[in-house]
Amino acid sequence: MKKLLSLMLAISIMVSSTLEISAENMVVEPAVPNTVSVKLSFAGDTTLGSDLSRGYCNSFIDVYQKQESSYDYFFKNVKSIFDNDDLTIVNFEGTLTNSNARADKTYAFKGLPEFSNILKSGGIEVANLANNHTKDYGTQGYADTVKNLNKAGVASFGIDKPYITEIKGIKVGLLGYTAWSAEAYMKNKVTHDIADLREQGADIVVTSFHGGVEHDYYPNDVQKKLYRHAVDAGADVVIGHHPHVLQGIEEYNGKYIVYSLGNFSFGGNRNPSDKDTMIFQQTFEFDKDTKEKVDVVSTVIPCSVTSSKSGNNFQPTPLEGQAADRIINKLEGYSKPMNKNSAFIAKMDAGFKTSTFVVADSTSVVFEGNAVSFDTPILNKDNVSYVAIKPLAEQMNGSVDWNPETNSITASIQDKGATIKVGESGTFIYEGRTYMPVKQAAELFGYYTVWNDQEQRVYIY
Repeated sequence: MKKLLSLMLAISIMVSSTLEISAENMVVEPAVPNTVSVKLSFAGDTTLGSDLSRGYCNSFIDVYQKQESSYDYFFKNVKSIFDNDDLTIVNFEGTLTNSNARADKTYAFKGLPEFSNILKSGGIEVANLANNHTKDYGTQGYADTVKNLNKAGVASFGIDKPYITEIKGIKVGLLGYTAWSAEAYMKNKVTHDIADLREQGADIVVTSFHGGVEHDYYPNDVQKKLYRHAVDAGADVVIGHHPHVLQGIEEYNGKYIVYSLGNFSFGGNRNPSDKDTMIFQQTFEFDKDTKEKVDVVSTVIPCSVTSSKSGNNFQPTPLEGQAADRIINKLEGYSKPMNKNSAFIAKMDAGFKTSTFVVADSTSVVFEGNAVSFDTPILNKDNVSYVAIKPLAEQMNGSVDWNPETNSITASIQDKGATIKVGESGTFIYEGRTYMPVKQAAELFGYYTVWNDQEQRVYIY
């Protein structure tokens, strides 16, 4: 059954794993789910080096040497995220070579061969090499880069070189392209390559495209036509880069297209005017026996390309609170033109970002003396119950209308009502529904609530 995917920053839903029967003094374990999950993380333009013609001061290698040549420095703030996934993929934009055969171009990026260890140290396993800087130092520079990545244990793909690996019995295939054209020959190539990976047994196919216009916040026609074609041809997720800024995310035919991840650890710019970036994660859950996908969950982790308040120290850092909300709001704005009927990027208050919610039973709310059953879960935390606003309003014979242009909902009950902006007043989105503390939701419409600690229920009067 097709499920509407929600992009969420991080909600951990914990349920009891045992049922204790005191009379028998025994524990009954539930059946072990016959599923396996694979989590992929994607990050944007990563250049471990710089254009040497632009000077040394505050360049990537300058920062590296100031940090006592530490491989750990650059990704230390995101390493825990990457260490807790199954595969991390970046767009590696540049070369790792000793070659001096610089291409005749405005920007040519080069780093030391040993910089491949920076990726490995940061928990990054795979690098896309299909971009406009891979051959900044010619074919020798490209060959050296592949060799040095391999030496560090980092795989690569792109430029007619697919990559396939097996994780927990699930085969993941990666394809990388430079995407300057959406003509038939390019579409045919993508179709053929995806089919070839499927023939090799790939259960997940990722297509990575390097295209679009630099510093443009919206995808152009080539991006939209080609990236959507990849989904039509069977890709499970489409990842884009090259604009050096974030672009929107489109839900297309049940799959996600991330048009541009922006910069990440980008040595090509010592002080970018736009320092916003993100880590995009997709978790695929499969039936172990049939290899059929049973669920897909997507996550956006807002980040800055730097941990410094002045300039770029090339150390991407996750954001929280208002800073994280600002990037989520930004992504929502960029995504609206492609998702006019769905606000699918879930917003959460910074206070909820790492909270643990317990899924309550369906009678945790009692309205005017009657236990209420909803078709959406009730979430409890610290004796506070959170309920989807629409089902609660309907229980009160009210209604809720969603306005995608303002990212707000208007709830009306009889002669009372209010407009609530999602992400404010304790609201957040979970599984496609807007949630709010029951107490606040009830008070909006003239009701009051009482928490019964013994029964672990909220009473609404």
